[in-house]
Amino acid sequence: MSNLTNIIARNVRRLRIERDLTIAVFSTKSSIAEDIIIEIEAGNYRPDPEEFLRLSESLGVKPSDLLSGNQENNRDI
Repeated sequence: MSNLTNIIARNVRRLRIERDLTIAVFSTKSSIAEDIIIEIEAGNYRPDPEEFLRLSESLGVKPSDLLSGNQENNRDI
């Protein structure tokens, strides 16, 4: 796993939880399978560009927000 994959994983999970979205609801909103979202959040899978855009749109953030390595934004949940 690369550092970038881990940053994306932490940000997706944090933002999903902040928005009170279950994995099932987030999966429906993003049109990404639940098992893929679980793998993304675990840092085991890096989304392709299309998935990445769907994730950011579903969370209501700019794509760059998912890439932010700011430690304050990436606290452990």
